[in-house]
Amino acid sequence: MCLECGDAKETVHHFLMVCPKHEELRDKMRREVGEGGMKEEKLLGDHRRIKHTVKFIEGTGRFKF
Repeated sequence: MCLECGDAKETVHHFLMVCPKHEELRDKMRREVGEGGMKEEKLLGDHRRIKHTVKFIEGTGRFKF
């Protein structure tokens, strides 16, 4: 289960795209990468967007790089 919301299985998709506890950070990332950039494969596989993904992850406080 997700350690943040407890509502769903914690998967990469849940963490990056839907966990309600990270909605503000996700909105900020959406403004940075654009609506079209908010696809899991782009956030994880596009070298132009990975810095925004790392910033999001670090912002959650769950992981440090």
